[in-house]
Amino acid sequence: MTRKQADMPIYRELAHHPLRSVALDPPLSVTADTSLRAVVDTMRNSDTDYVLVTKEEILAGIFTEHDLLNRAANPDGIPDAPVGKFMSSDPTVLDVARPIGDALDAMAEGHCRHLPISDGERGCIGVLTSYNVLHFLAELLPGSILNLPPRPHQTTRTPDGA
Repeated sequence: MTRKQADMPIYRELAHHPLRSVALDPPLSVTADTSLRAVVDTMRNSDTDYVLVTKEEILAGIFTEHDLLNRAANPDGIPDAPVGKFMSSDPTVLDVARPIGDALDAMAEGHCRHLPISDGERGCIGVLTSYNVLHFLAELLPGSILNLPPRPHQTTRTPDGA
């Protein structure tokens, strides 16, 4: 945490809450040799935008819709190749005991929206997403988040519906 962040109440608050405080998405995983088409079908059917990719039951990477759009898709459609060819290898994994602030820093530094979370004993227990973080913040600070108008300094000239 930088000095500037330490002066912000939200960062101080997030430094005291471990990742286990956040409701994580359950991990969805496939093997590295799974065909890309099967992975896309799995993602579509599971209504998720990522899968964890394993090799011999060890996390090898993550494949997201960003990878699909930027690495895999081409004018001919989705190639018939293994997902391991297009995944982001060796993703950052954080322990569930680490503060949420550490996860936000890792997501910002790595330019990622999905962060695998491990508990050490059982391995990857979930994936932290930007949605999970926003949901957690809304529960943590409901008055500050849910009651903000779209434009705080905007005033209306006439009553709504008039």
